[in-house]
Amino acid sequence: MPTTRIPIDGLWRCLCPSFDDIVVSRVARLPRSSIQQQLPKNVLSRRAFYTCRPRLSDAVAPQAQIEEVTTRTQVQEVARTSRTQRPLKKQLAIADPELTELDQIPNEQLHQILKRFCTEPDSYRKICSLVDYLIVDRGEKPALLHYDALIRANSDAEMGSVLVAKRLYEEMRQQGIKPDAWFYHALLEVLVNHPDYIFRAQVMQEMKEWWFGLSPDGHHNLVLTHLRDREFELAIDRLEQMAVDGLNIQPWLYDVLLYRLVEVDELDLALKILSDRYEEQGHNIDLNIWYYLLDKFSEAYHHEGTSYVWKACVQTARLNPSDGMCLNVINLAGRYGDAVLATAALRTLSTRQTALSAYHYEPLLEAYVKSGDLTTAFRVLIIMAKAGIEPNETHTRPIYTHLAQDSDRDSHTAARDKSRVVEAWRILENMHAAGHVIPIAAANVVLEATLSTMSFSEGLVRYKQLHNICPSGPNSETFNILLRTLSRDDGELEDETVRDPKPLAMFLASEMRALKIVPTHLTYDRLILICIKGSDFSDAFKYLEEMESVGKSRGEKWWMRQGTATHMVKRCVAKGDERAWRILEEMNKRGFNHERLYTWAQSNWILQESKEEKEPKVQYDY
Repeated sequence: MPTTRIPIDGLWRCLCPSFDDIVVSRVARLPRSSIQQQLPKNVLSRRAFYTCRPRLSDAVAPQAQIEEVTTRTQVQEVARTSRTQRPLKKQLAIADPELTELDQIPNEQLHQILKRFCTEPDSYRKICSLVDYLIVDRGEKPALLHYDALIRANSDAEMGSVLVAKRLYEEMRQQGIKPDAWFYHALLEVLVNHPDYIFRAQVMQEMKEWWFGLSPDGHHNLVLTHLRDREFELAIDRLEQMAVDGLNIQPWLYDVLLYRLVEVDELDLALKILSDRYEEQGHNIDLNIWYYLLDKFSEAYHHEGTSYVWKACVQTARLNPSDGMCLNVINLAGRYGDAVLATAALRTLSTRQTALSAYHYEPLLEAYVKSGDLTTAFRVLIIMAKAGIEPNETHTRPIYTHLAQDSDRDSHTAARDKSRVVEAWRILENMHAAGHVIPIAAANVVLEATLSTMSFSEGLVRYKQLHNICPSGPNSETFNILLRTLSRDDGELEDETVRDPKPLAMFLASEMRALKIVPTHLTYDRLILICIKGSDFSDAFKYLEEMESVGKSRGEKWWMRQGTATHMVKRCVAKGDERAWRILEEMNKRGFNHERLYTWAQSNWILQESKEEKEPKVQYDY
């Protein structure tokens, strides 16, 4: 019966952390021939760790170590393997000038040097080499001092290993060497850079059994181990307990905590910790932390956090945000209606002589609208026009939303919207009286809101009053807004004053000719749509012909939108007009989705021919 193979992956090792230990112990007992058959050559020849590391620290031990199972301790094995690589005394002399005359230094002084090495960064090789010298050359018996030093060496982020630390710890216990509190703190230092939550729990439990308390550094390291394992609640609880106990919490620990919280998008929690820390430490917080938090808060559109950092650092001139940050802050302020923050960010950009564009002013305008300051919102449009940025319909959407957002609700809210529109027009009149040049886009948006909340006749009144506040007069957008209202279906156009929209549309068309305003593609499209509704829709084809001619003169291929073309086809089919097929053919050429419309036209055309009343059909030249 074939043996079932179990895939050994990360999940298996997580569920069974002792699996690697079992494999190593079994591999160490295998004969050489078995090891060579089971392990690939590159694994057997690979030296996974620096030569000063213990033999059993590798997940798979080197072949020379496996075949020579002796009674040497792991610390003695360090000395045996490291000595074959390079001259030890020369190595130590290079590492520290104090060790130039190594043989003349007494053991007690070497022990002090070893302890000093344990407190220095990047001292992995120096510690291992000095332990090698003490054990082999000086003949010292492996003791707590040596194990503690090697444990601390494995706290190195690049060369250290928690597996090595665990092996040394187990061997020390087998040797009958009793660990002290500082030894357990050394293990916590290893776990900071090489997480192993199971081993950490074991260390903490043993410290509790031995009544060993944590030093301030131990508390800091324990918090870091929680952060490495993303146990943020435990880390914060530990920090709070440290504060209650009166421990001096180092600022860098808060910095690491803030960085980690922002990385996992815990922005609310990061802001709470920042605000509490700012109340306690004030300006002692590193500016790099403020800069990083402002960047992340504004990028994530976190209004409360962005506003807090801006007031704490930018307004006090302690921090100078980048242009990208300022733009993020402006957009955020526009979304939340924070006009003060948007103005401050835009002022920061303007002091740098930055060329402001429409995308800088749009969120500023939105912020003022949402804050209820419609006068300043219109003033932003005036500033845009003075800066050479001509406002258009896209820039005034926040104003329109504010004026007509409740136009489809009950009578009370509709009356409120009408009062908003009247107030908006009054604001424009007052600004014009004060000497401001009102851009046509500002009048157009109020006209658009009037048509949405009131009747078309009231919209015409606004159109006639427009010349009084806008010296430039109406533009093509003005007429497109009026024509859009007339082109709506009868169900959408709930206005008793508009029974027949075509005469009004012809009036508007004559106004455009009188004012020498060039129609746009959208103007022609809406005129065609209005003409289709009448009993005589021959004018629709005239406007279509004129549209194509004007578009051709501009180097463009103007034609109806798909919805307008669909209405025209249905109208022609209902009247038995042969031009329906020409429209369908043109829709096919332009890539419109017309298959269902073509099928409908065929079926309804047959029904039209089968009617008993057969009137002569008028043929139009097109």
